[in-house]
Amino acid sequence: DSMKLLSAATLILVAGLSTQTFQDYEIPAPSPHSEIWLEHIQRSVGEELTSDGVPERYHYLYSLHQQADDATIRGTLPFVKIALSRTACLGECPVYEIEFSNTGKAIYNGIAHTRIGERKGLISLHDFGHIAWAIERLELTEPQAKPKGEIRDTAVTKITITLKSGETVEVTDHGFPTQIELLLAASLIDQTSDEIEWE
Repeated sequence: DSMKLLSAATLILVAGLSTQTFQDYEIPAPSPHSEIWLEHIQRSVGEELTSDGVPERYHYLYSLHQQADDATIRGTLPFVKIALSRTACLGECPVYEIEFSNTGKAIYNGIAHTRIGERKGLISLHDFGHIAWAIERLELTEPQAKPKGEIRDTAVTKITITLKSGETVEVTDHGFPTQIELLLAASLIDQTSDEIEWE
């Protein structure tokens, strides 16, 4: 289906690496939404899972044997929070906010045309790392060109990234057709949110 195709496209774009797996070894899932990723490495032939082309801070996403503890890994990640918001439109666009923290905290706030109210949950360090790596790989923290003109009565998609320094970077489509980089990152956040057990 379309979500699996999008997941595959995101994984291919973010990974950018060659993969191999231990023969006759049961590989634990790096994240709940990685069926396509697991299917790929299970079809591979070799003796070890490699992470060529991936920054060292994200090696834990692809390693069968995590060397560092969670606190150490969190300290190497460039982002402490990643948030997604979608605003109202002239029709019945879902209006909501999602915030993920590298400490594992997740907050969802549904405002209109979706599940209403604030909910709390947990996000794994693997899932947060996948989103952070996608944002870095897609260069969303780099200055973005602002579209010319103005569009009214359309939903605005915005990702807010909090850096380790405390500085925030906002990436938005300003209500214009969403650029592919923002679309991929926002879709990954949405997909991760759908798999969280919200309370």
